[in-house]
Amino acid sequence: MAASSCFSILGLLLAAHCAILLALAGTAHGHPPVSGSSLSSTFYDESCPSAYNIVRRVIQNARVTDPRIPASLIRLHFHDCFVNGCDGSLLLDDDLPVIQSEKNVPANDNSARGFPVVDDIKSALERACPGIVSCADILALAAEISVELAGGPRWRVLLGRRDGMTTNIESANNLPNFFDPLKTLQEKFRNVNLDDTDLFALQGAHTFGKVQCQFTRQNCTGGQAEGALENLDQVTPNRFDNKYYGNLLQGRAQLESDQVMLSDPAAAATTAPIVHRFAAAHCAVFASFNRSSSRPSPCRRRRVDRLSPAFYDESCPNAYDIVRRVIQDARVTDPRIPASLIRLHFHDCFVNGCDGSLLLDDVLPAIKSEKNVPADDNSARGFPVFRHQERLENACPGIVSCAVILALAAEISVELVSIRINLLALINGAALPISVCLNLRKHGTWRRLEDKFRNVSLDDTDLVALQGAHTFGKVQCQFTRQNCTAVKAEGALENLDQVTPNVFDNKYYDNLLQGRTQLSSDQVMLSDPAVAVTTTPIVHWFAGNQRDFFRNFAASMIKMGNISPLTGKDGEIRKNCRRVNSKGY
Repeated sequence: MAASSCFSILGLLLAAHCAILLALAGTAHGHPPVSGSSLSSTFYDESCPSAYNIVRRVIQNARVTDPRIPASLIRLHFHDCFVNGCDGSLLLDDDLPVIQSEKNVPANDNSARGFPVVDDIKSALERACPGIVSCADILALAAEISVELAGGPRWRVLLGRRDGMTTNIESANNLPNFFDPLKTLQEKFRNVNLDDTDLFALQGAHTFGKVQCQFTRQNCTGGQAEGALENLDQVTPNRFDNKYYGNLLQGRAQLESDQVMLSDPAAAATTAPIVHRFAAAHCAVFASFNRSSSRPSPCRRRRVDRLSPAFYDESCPNAYDIVRRVIQDARVTDPRIPASLIRLHFHDCFVNGCDGSLLLDDVLPAIKSEKNVPADDNSARGFPVFRHQERLENACPGIVSCAVILALAAEISVELVSIRINLLALINGAALPISVCLNLRKHGTWRRLEDKFRNVSLDDTDLVALQGAHTFGKVQCQFTRQNCTAVKAEGALENLDQVTPNVFDNKYYDNLLQGRTQLSSDQVMLSDPAVAVTTTPIVHWFAGNQRDFFRNFAASMIKMGNISPLTGKDGEIRKNCRRVNSKGY
């Protein structure tokens, strides 16, 4: 559990920094950054909806005979972005005198590999969607898929790049290399608007893959022939995990350009603290929290090591797309539905773990529905969306659990208005006693709120981040701090965020700082006397840095999604989310 928690955070950080690389690398060498409005994770949803699956299948097939291919494809993406922006220029062959290929510069010659796989991906995409998907987007998708296939995180790739029509040999000759001192590495990363934290996070891709021994710190001292391959990570060479950071701390990194982040004299005040924070602070804090929580915690009762973002890749590969289409359709007539679905996931996870028990109807005397408790009655909404579960049942009978539908719906709902997170769980077959559900309230003191989060192993950062879901959606006015003033009828709806009510952003925290939140349970994170050294600094942090809020919200959603899931042979896959299978449907 400790290692898993640690890696989920580190993996998420790498995913975030990969996204930053995609967004910012276009600024290299005078190229303006791509407009955020030009790139979208849904860019090919209409023109080439099978693009992601096609890229994934080609890489999976290539990996059977070449286990190195995921690491190789990541490197191609990095080397492409660092030269001329993420424009696919690295893939161009010589066409002299007009085009001189970047493949032949020292950093790539006899080193960069995986080009035939990219060609295979392009051929498959051209058969399915002629002239639609760019080579630059293929590299971006291939990098994300490669990380995920090797056990790392997934992130929603922003798409819509067009391919460059020229190369940049001067810049390609200045790529980061294995022997660069720290100062040079920092300058090369800063040239593409990436800071020291980005440098360290992206170097974490050296957690798997191989390198020719002449480039290592040992320089083929074991009697190997020049060109012999060494594992970059000697501990878990084929897994994308956090062992890379342990190697650094123990002085066992294979590449000088990795070890300098600790050994260089200038590192003490720059990258060394980041190394220790990534490798020690996150691991120690999360491991210590999981081991030492003094309160009973549902997420300590069951293992979560069988959860995987790729869980349905073989058994129901269209699961994500089916859920997404249902939510998109529902959103046309009900703009509130994304916020409502996120709330259902929260209320499900906080009661009996993320097990779908919230969706069960009354089947008395055996099951008393959680939908009727005060926190949910006439408040929790979005249940009709789950009637479309039949679409999943038609596509993949008895495969996708209702708990997973809730988790996917929450992820997709956030992504539709801003970002994507990956959450997976299985399902429970029963509801929790109603007394437990009564703990979910919109009002209450800070201490009570903090205790309820700690009871499910979520800390103050998780609390502040997850409350940030109130950045969109609506609430009945009787639950607000104003309590239906201005002659509003009880039940009248108010926007939770009065500034940008339909957008997932960090304006919620500005509202907090200005004392303009709608709910008392939000404002207490600043107003309660006990919060000066707990949540107040976090509120200020998120208000000033939307990117950090997004990272932490994603991390906290993953932690919450891991609360006491049922996996393996536990629980069941309900055919109807409103009924336990044995009770009929």
